Amino acid sequence: MRDRFEQRETFEVLGLPVEECIRSNNESEAMRIYRSMLFQRIVPIVKDIGLWSGKIQKAYADMGVIGFAETDYSALVAEDERRARELDAERKAERETYVRSVAAAGAAA
Repeated sequence: MRDRFEQRETFEVLGLPVEECIRSNNESEAMRIYRSMLFQRIVPIVKDIGLWSGKIQKAYADMGVIGFAETDYSALVAEDERRARELDAERKAERETYVRSVAAAGAAA
């Protein structure tokens, strides 16, 4: 999985300096955030289901995501659900405002 993040083949096909692109990509803030979001979910699940071998731990340590092993996955899911409800409520309010404005415009016409 780690190698897929490198996008080596993409850089090769595009004729770009592969090692420089990989280094830049790996050090980018966007990739750091992406890895964080992805592995904060994956690592605790892998540990919980018993796939926590030395090889797996070393790979996660090499990627800098071993710290997520102690993440409370249930808390992450609960926060996701809370945020989804919040976004749904915001969208519902926006739709209601829009419908009222269209109805008012129609009534005024």
